[in-house]
Amino acid sequence: MHQRLAGKPDLLASFAIDRVLSIVEGGRNFLSASDHKSVGRISLTFVLAVACLLSVPHASRADDPALAESTAKYFRELRRRGLFKLAESYCFERLSHDGLSIAERTDLTLELSRTLAEHAEFVGSSEQDELWARSESALTELLKQDSDNPRRLLLEVQRALLPAAIGHSRRLISELDPYDPSVRKRATESLNAAVEALRTAEAAIVAKQRKTPASRPAASGTIRPFELRPLLGHVRYRLAGAILDLAHLQPAGSADRIALALESQNVLKTVGESADEGDLIWQTRTAFVECSRLVADYGKTLREIDALDKLDPPTEFADRLLAERVRVLIAQREFRSAVTLLGEREGASRPPGELQALSIELPIAEWRAANPATDAKVPRRLLQTLEERAARLRKGVGGFWALRGELLIRQVQDVQQYGPELAELAAKAQAAFNAGESAQAIELYGQAASAARRDGRAELAFQFGFTRGSIEIKLKSWDAAAADLIELAEEFPKNAKAGQAHLLAAYALGKAFDDQPTAARRDEYARALVEHRDKFTDDPTCSEATWMLAELEERTGHSEAALALYLLIPSAHKRGAAAQLAVARSFEKILDRLRERGESTARWEDQAVASLQKILPAGREGGQPLDALQCEVAVRLARILLRKNPPPFDRADRLLAWVASSLAPRNAGGANSASPVAEANRSNLRAAARQLQVISLAGQGKFQPARKLLQQLSAAGPGELLRILDGLAPLQSDERRDPFRELGELQLEAALKLDEHRAELSKADQRRLDECLARGYFAAGQSQRGFEIYDKLLQKLPRDRELLLAYAGLLAECGSSECRNQAVSVWRKLEALHEPGSRDWFPVRYELCKALLAANQPAEARKLLQVTRLVFPKPDDEALQKRFADLESESAVGAKDKPK
Repeated sequence: MHQRLAGKPDLLASFAIDRVLSIVEGGRNFLSASDHKSVGRISLTFVLAVACLLSVPHASRADDPALAESTAKYFRELRRRGLFKLAESYCFERLSHDGLSIAERTDLTLELSRTLAEHAEFVGSSEQDELWARSESALTELLKQDSDNPRRLLLEVQRALLPAAIGHSRRLISELDPYDPSVRKRATESLNAAVEALRTAEAAIVAKQRKTPASRPAASGTIRPFELRPLLGHVRYRLAGAILDLAHLQPAGSADRIALALESQNVLKTVGESADEGDLIWQTRTAFVECSRLVADYGKTLREIDALDKLDPPTEFADRLLAERVRVLIAQREFRSAVTLLGEREGASRPPGELQALSIELPIAEWRAANPATDAKVPRRLLQTLEERAARLRKGVGGFWALRGELLIRQVQDVQQYGPELAELAAKAQAAFNAGESAQAIELYGQAASAARRDGRAELAFQFGFTRGSIEIKLKSWDAAAADLIELAEEFPKNAKAGQAHLLAAYALGKAFDDQPTAARRDEYARALVEHRDKFTDDPTCSEATWMLAELEERTGHSEAALALYLLIPSAHKRGAAAQLAVARSFEKILDRLRERGESTARWEDQAVASLQKILPAGREGGQPLDALQCEVAVRLARILLRKNPPPFDRADRLLAWVASSLAPRNAGGANSASPVAEANRSNLRAAARQLQVISLAGQGKFQPARKLLQQLSAAGPGELLRILDGLAPLQSDERRDPFRELGELQLEAALKLDEHRAELSKADQRRLDECLARGYFAAGQSQRGFEIYDKLLQKLPRDRELLLAYAGLLAECGSSECRNQAVSVWRKLEALHEPGSRDWFPVRYELCKALLAANQPAEARKLLQVTRLVFPKPDDEALQKRFADLESESAVGAKDKPK
């Protein structure tokens, strides 16, 4: 057959297209067939049919308008069936070939652009923009490539049609979100651009008609006179459609809507002069009727529909005309007639989506007309019927009309819940929020809350007010959110979410304190949390407020108050685990501060040991494995035990062994493998436990086992050993006798061994190793070597705060006159890196003054302390305030005792 048709390319193309389309139509579900041989035959036939289409001679394709129409039919039918990707793939495949004539390339590009544009109507908004951009890009690229393309006008026309398609799609979206002004604005912009572009295209086609005599022979690929007439008709129809879409975007009954509808009708009158296609004629007639309805000339609209019905329109257009008739009847409140018409149509066959959506809209309009009272309730049975129709529409049709049906029901439900006024305010507020207009959304939710208060609807007033406060939180309008939410909680104290509103207000005050950490903001935040714990004792939010207050107390240096609060949080609460860890951390801070003051730690140590032991699993130490949090608590407990006097080494050793076994490395990729972050935390905890094990052994005088443990750890690799050494230091020392002197030797020995593998470490780890070496030299009494390492590091990184802090800490532990003087220099450098008077500056200024006293410079220390007190506001940390005062008193005594 292929040979018999070889000399007739138009028939060959038609044969190929019909075969492809029949296979596509009849084989939609062939992949689910159980007969694999049949599937193979269908696939083979499809391939042969497409091959037949592709084998049409190129020269004939370029010149034969019948063949061009056959190709257009192929793509048109694919699009009608929703097979966009198949059409796009075919276009891309053909366009990738060399040797295509300009006419072929133009036609394929046109079909690709049309397919991408129609495809965009069936996807989500994010993918829509991409498809539209690709559609335009395909046209623009070809227009740039060949300025002498004889079919250039077709490309320009298609590019003018694109914004009309975009505008129409956006107009439909605006109907689904009627209160979002941004959607309406975008649709209007696209449609205005389309009107301008289509008027230009119309003028270009008319000019082309005048310049192209019908009698003159056309060159290859040239647009022929008979092609221009339907092209002009299509452009005029789309121009009228864009104007009609603009009319839909205007308020019903407005002068602008009427003017645009009449303008669209005037353009539609010119389409018939050039409309050769049957579909275009009926599209024009249907649009004309729609314009008459928008003008609200209902008598004329019905007469036009009656006249067109006598012409026996195709089913698609008969249904569209029926939809227009039903809308007119709804507007005229002739509901029974409309119901009868829809019932008759439904009895014939399944109606299209537009009519199914009207079967939802019609009963709603009829009920509202019969029940004008604003507080009337839609009967549950009617609402259930409408929901069933919407479900069928969603399942059977989908797309715009399904969404339209859902919108109608949602609007009814909103009116049922809120009433007409509140429903409209709530819808506008939600639309503003969705559009990113948060300030407008806040204003509208405030109006809705006020209206609900006025009507005595406390639950709705709280709901709208809470939503408003939540948006203010999202916008980080902390003060406004706190004020609105506190007022809401006070006005509606019995609401189930009053506690949530008050806690959210406290959270806003906390964020305001973070932004501006003043004493006034801190006190306001604390008062809100204390008030919450008093008012909402039995509310689930009370424990959360306790956690927030504990964090505030810890942050401002009140470790004892923070500890008391952390202990109140139940272990089963979502903050329970973190609170238990905070308890261990708070005990350590309290003990560190007592040691710094030279006060007894015995009572607090006993309390810490008793409290932390309760957090760990009951039974003998070393029983069931600990989780990550329990491991950290156990490590902190072991550290506290090792700092007791005398240290209970045996008990600390058992805890550390328990931690080590619980944190044994897991098999990578196993079913229970942890995330990278969790595994990093486990590695750090494991390193901390090993550090304390080494220190414990050294504290017991077991230096050989300590050395052996370090050697074993070195076998785990340089990275693991570095984790152990980084931070390994004696927990206590005595100037007369340092029981950990040999620990320093061990640390230095391990660090020197690790230095042999320096090349295996990253740059960052090499720096950490240098710090480990320096600490080892200091701990072993070789301070000068430690100075040299830190001097080299600081030459490279003179403004590294962590490096300077570590160096200052070592110098303080060193104790020699040279170390004390060097410490003053380091603290001065650190102070220069902070903004004077800032939160982080005060602790550095304190340490500088403390270093000056240690270096026997009390007068200089006193001068800086006085300037700090007189010039700068007090630090937030009250404990730090007391330490400043104590240090100033000490400096005054030191200055008096210093020999002149």
